[in-house]
Amino acid sequence: LPPWRTGIRENPTPNFQSSPAFKRDGPDDQKASNHRKVNSVGQADDRGSEGDPLGTKRVMDDLVLGIARDAAVSVYDMLVESVEESGETATWKTADRETDEMVYQAHVYAGTAGISLFLSDYGRVCSEPRAIALAEKALNWVMSDDNEPTFSQLPEDFRISLAVGKEGVALGWLKRSQSEGDGDTRSLEKAVDIADHLLTCDPLKRPGLLIGTAGCGILLLRLWEQTGDGKYLDRAREWAEYILTDQWDTHNYLGMGQGFAGIGHFWMAFHDLTGDSAWIDLLHKTAEKLIEHAEPNQGYLNWRRVLEEPEMTRSQWCHGGAGVGQFFARAYPKTNDSRYLEYAVSAGECTYAYGDDTQQPGQCHGLVGKAELFVELFRVTGEPRWHDRASEFIDLTLGYRHETGDGIRWLAECPDVYSPDFMRGAAGVGHFFLRVMNPGLCLPLL
Repeated sequence: LPPWRTGIRENPTPNFQSSPAFKRDGPDDQKASNHRKVNSVGQADDRGSEGDPLGTKRVMDDLVLGIARDAAVSVYDMLVESVEESGETATWKTADRETDEMVYQAHVYAGTAGISLFLSDYGRVCSEPRAIALAEKALNWVMSDDNEPTFSQLPEDFRISLAVGKEGVALGWLKRSQSEGDGDTRSLEKAVDIADHLLTCDPLKRPGLLIGTAGCGILLLRLWEQTGDGKYLDRAREWAEYILTDQWDTHNYLGMGQGFAGIGHFWMAFHDLTGDSAWIDLLHKTAEKLIEHAEPNQGYLNWRRVLEEPEMTRSQWCHGGAGVGQFFARAYPKTNDSRYLEYAVSAGECTYAYGDDTQQPGQCHGLVGKAELFVELFRVTGEPRWHDRASEFIDLTLGYRHETGDGIRWLAECPDVYSPDFMRGAAGVGHFFLRVMNPGLCLPLL
């Protein structure tokens, strides 16, 4: 066993085996490790379909899918039980990033806007109108006058960002507009109203996904995809050019949250939506940058948070191999460059070696941000070890689901703090389980 698996946590993993979601269609003695099943369209899961030769839509086995459904429902039920609802608004207290005090927050990273992202996708995936209605009420609360200082008083470097700026709220309305098909023009109009300042504002000082040009550029691309208005595509191209000419050579972050791995997903979004091979060239450019800075760690390869960091101490979604590995795992099917798969695998091994080092389940720093790399590697390679490691980390994640005096709650980053937010708490965990259930669903920021 890896060193991190030798300890026993105070709160053991709950036994959910009695849940109806765990019932199998096959014989009782069918092994969970038998991953070569037939998926819902009748194609063997150990090979890609004709339109998916590398198997990137390969699904996890029935047992894991049942666990994912059960966990996503658990998060949704918790949100319904704990919501503070009044008329046309809804909100929740979430853990402050600096103090861990439970407070009212508006932004995507750790506030009510982030919870709306989970609710919109949950409502669409699970056909739950109440979730969609709650998402809208949550965004109404975020846009109330009382929350205006939350955005206007941000430091200049953070003011325009998906993580804590109004652009994240625009993303929330965009996702809300998609939760009922293409008929919700009112929510789309609200997304456009908030995001249109990106068409004329100065370029951002930071180029990253959570904070900066790449994340807001992806929002512009999604608005183009939804509206068909070419002005969003044109502006996204301008910002892509700005990253390359003004930010590329001086940027020092490597990972998904603020670094080159997140910027690489900007190029992926361009390619997916336009089909232009020029964006594949930029994928290669980004991959070469990350290959240049890969370093041995835990017997495999890892990446520093910033180039000047004295040592590597993590492999997380935001910083380190878990996020960088996801970039390589997604770049490989788009380029068929076998080196990228090798780097993704090495990042996966390093991430597995770190294990549950932060003792938290969340997207940004915890288990589900790591487990997603294993899910991606299984979808790309079909190798059972990645299915098993994803299952293992899912099992560890369930250990942070506790029965409390207030009902079922999910631990956040700090011991004894139960927060429903997206990047550090339960909503992000729930959205990961939605993505396990649905290979076509991605993290809303992407």
